Order: sequence, then structure tokens, then C-alpha cells
Amino acid sequence: MIKSISKQDTLFLKGISIFCVITHNFFHWINPMIGENEFNFKAEYFTNFITNMSLDPSSSFQFISSYLVHYGVQLFIFCSGYGLSVAYGRQNIDYWKFIKKRLIKLYPVFTIALCALIIYKYVIFKTEFTTETVKDIVLRYTLIANFVPGKVFVLSGPYWFYSMIVQLYLCFPLLMWLHKKRKYGLWVVLVASCIFILLTNDYFSSMKLSLYYGFVGNLPVFVIGMLFALKGQALTNKPKLVVILSFIVFGLGQFTPFFWHFTQLAFILFSVPLLMKLYKYLSSQGMTRFLIFTGGISMYIFAVNGFMRTPWVYWANAAPSKAYVYIYALAYFVSVFVAALVIKKIEKHVLKILKLDSNK
Repeated sequence: MIKSISKQDTLFLKGISIFCVITHNFFHWINPMIGENEFNFKAEYFTNFITNMSLDPSSSFQFISSYLVHYGVQLFIFCSGYGLSVAYGRQNIDYWKFIKKRLIKLYPVFTIALCALIIYKYVIFKTEFTTETVKDIVLRYTLIANFVPGKVFVLSGPYWFYSMIVQLYLCFPLLMWLHKKRKYGLWVVLVASCIFILLTNDYFSSMKLSLYYGFVGNLPVFVIGMLFALKGQALTNKPKLVVILSFIVFGLGQFTPFFWHFTQLAFILFSVPLLMKLYKYLSSQGMTRFLIFTGGISMYIFAVNGFMRTPWVYWANAAPSKAYVYIYALAYFVSVFVAALVIKKIEKHVLKILKLDSNK
């Protein structure tokens, strides 16, 4: 099904993933806002999607981007589980050294982006800066906002991901230890986490703390990434059947709450093999090279894309025609890419001054 994924392949997947993320993050704020079943399930969102697609087919790209392409986040999580397992699968992991390395890789970019957010939002666009803002900055920077009802999306909505991925990093050495101690240890975690999500997510969601805000809801995809790295093709000898069944589960999950909980896994099981085939077919094309380049700076694009939706989404919603929406979307994409490259350069200088190396 997925024989192996090279570093180049991973960059290709991350390039597609970040394009999905920034496209979704822009278009789901464009009127009409149809909603998406990302963290919780509501049947009316799928109804809104189908209704709007039928009433205004010329805006299909907007509606698909808004409703579906948030699943690009799952590609990131899969790649993280896969990549870490390839890197550490044959090593004895020093827990604190591993966590230190992950934080050194994440926090400089996060810190620079947060400073840029404050300047961009509160200085340039003169958003009111209050004591509540200070609290939100502390919550966000300490990565505990995901545990506070109503605060998951403060400052910049996409930043919920930082807290979640660090939680998965904290779990990874333990998961590797379990894999080495017990042959089916990761399978037990996969099944147990799915059952726990099914039984308890509605309860946590009622408290505005969906399990999908944190590591528990995203653990199945992370673990399946680990399994593909550690078990490889032994996972299945009927790849076409798995792709077809996962696509069916994904479809059922759009309008039934039970299957919705499996859509993240299903998306990975059918999309990664298809994307790998697409990559091999288009490997010499300029677009593929651009996606690989984009994957290489995806961390920086992610850091700035949320708060840089201002002012583009407001101008797009006030635009006299749909054509302007796509012009503003393109301007947003270009500005995000430029900002990402600037953040990358700043990070390089900061790491040099602090004498830190995230690759060690």
C-alpha cells in the first residue's frame, strides 16, 4: 500500500498539506460560511455543503476548500508520526533530549511568529490591546490554551495545532518504548484511542473541549503513521481494497456521526497512496518541485497564515463579485509566502545568535 516514503516524498505531502491548510483557513471565512466537521460533527454542515454546491456550482472551489480540505492537517500529523519513527525506530530514545530537540525546532519559529502577530494585529491594524489579550498571549505561548474552554482559537485559530503536536511529541518516546516491548502495542493504542474517542468526545465537546483539539483525537493518525514506518507493507496485502473501503468510510462520515470519527484515518488510508502515485507520475514537473519547496517552508507558512488573513478576508467578503474573492485569495497566498521566507531568515539569525541548532 505504502512501501516507503522518502524525505522528498514527505516534503511533497507537506507541500500539499500546507496548501490545503491555508486554502481552508482563507475560504472558510468567506460568505456564505457553510461550516465544516473538523472538531465536532453537525449534520447541517454537510447539508449546507451540498445545497450551496448545487445552487452555486461556480463557487465549488470555495465550498470544497471550506468544507473538506481541513483534512490537510491530518497529512501533517501522519508525516510527523512516520518521520519520527523512521528517524528513531532503531534508537534508544533519551526522552528529555528528544523533547528538547523538538522544542528547539518549534519554539523559535513560534516565538518570532507570535511577535509578528502582535505587531501585525495590534500595531499595524490597531486591534484593541487589553489585559485579556495579555492573558491570551500567555495561554497561547505556554501551549495550554487547548485545555481552556473557549480559548482554543485565541489570537490565531490555527495555533491550536502547536499545543496538539507538542502533546504528540511528549507521547512519541513512550509509544516507541511500547512498540519495542510489545509486538502489538501500537495496535492496542490505536484501537483503544478510537474507542475512547467514540465513547467520550461528545461529553468533552459539551464542555467546549473536543478531543480533536488535543493529542487524543489525533493519536490514531499519528500512530498509523508510525505503523507504516515500522511495519511497512506488512500492514496490508490488499491495498486497493483498503483504499476503496476507506473512501467509502470517508463518504459515510460526512453525514453519519459514527463514521465521522473514522474520517481522519480513512482520509490518510486513501489519500496518501493516491498522492504517492501522483507524485511519481508528476515527479519531473515544475508544480511538483514547487510543492516540495513549499513543503520545506511549511512550518513558516503555518506560523503566519492565520493572522495574515486580515485584511484579505474582509475585503473579499465586501467585494462586488466572486472574481475579486480569488484575486484577494491569491494576494493572501503571496503575502503569506513572503512573510514565511522572512520569518525563516529571522529564525536563522536568532538561532545563530543563541548558538542553537535544531538539527542536532
